[in-house]
Amino acid sequence: MISLAQALPAGNAIRILLTPPAQAQRTRLLRRSDDVWTDQDDPGALLVLDAAGARSAVDLQSVINGQTYYYRAWHLVDGAWLATRSVPITAGMDYADGNVDALMFVRERLDLGLREHLAAGRLQHPRGHIPVLIAPPIFEDSPMPLVTLHLTDESARERGIGELIRNDAAVSIAGQPQVHEGWLASVRIAVIGWSLNPDERASLRQCLRSVLLANLSVLDAAGLQQVDWSMQDVEDFTSFAAPVYQVIGAFSCIAPVSITTVGSPIADVQADMSAITPHATGHWPHPHDRISDPYDASRKIQPLPRRWLPRRRS
Repeated sequence: MISLAQALPAGNAIRILLTPPAQAQRTRLLRRSDDVWTDQDDPGALLVLDAAGARSAVDLQSVINGQTYYYRAWHLVDGAWLATRSVPITAGMDYADGNVDALMFVRERLDLGLREHLAAGRLQHPRGHIPVLIAPPIFEDSPMPLVTLHLTDESARERGIGELIRNDAAVSIAGQPQVHEGWLASVRIAVIGWSLNPDERASLRQCLRSVLLANLSVLDAAGLQQVDWSMQDVEDFTSFAAPVYQVIGAFSCIAPVSITTVGSPIADVQADMSAITPHATGHWPHPHDRISDPYDASRKIQPLPRRWLPRRRS
């Protein structure tokens, strides 16, 4: 039978979980855009799966978001094909990117901090604002001083079981919890201060450092942790029409990277549960008893071998 049909949050994909009978030699999973079936060789259906012992399948074949599809499984048992009931499911993309982009967040905090240093007279700029860019400047059109940021590396550093980065949140919609999938990323950003004057570069270096130090608690609140910062002075006398004095800063941190899925739709769930009940003697199983099938307590209870029992201290 079809135990679960789920539209994957990435979109254009549907996952099917199967529970075939124990005697099934083969399973065929078909898909139709309507609920009109013939048999396991239905000419109007798309063959999604044809295998022995299969318990899951991800359908990627021309799946269109917003379209409702019907799935039905056939199991070959003792030479006969046994059909399950059909299950409808609508494909769709359903996730949100709620991450704080480390590069853009650091850029915003540097821009706000440098405005204050400019207002206090520690820095000067002919246009009254020190640009904080995310690409190298055009020399002739960019009065200095200025600052540029460039993402040099972002890579997964720590991953959780099932790629879950946080526990499921409280339900935002009845019966539909929030699921967060992702990892903790190691982020490295190059922060470069540009100036035509070595003394001005020194002031810019001090202001950049003080802005970052003042924002440590702000960065932590945004999820950017284990912040590290290093700087060095560099001169370029050949690449531009005038000598350029740079302060090269290396910013690094650990930042969460994840997507949030709210109530990924599940079309159908079928489950059978059997509680453990007192066996034929009318007594509950003893902790040292071994049940050959924990879901069928009517079977004979076998005592554990003596070597498995705890030894009694004298």
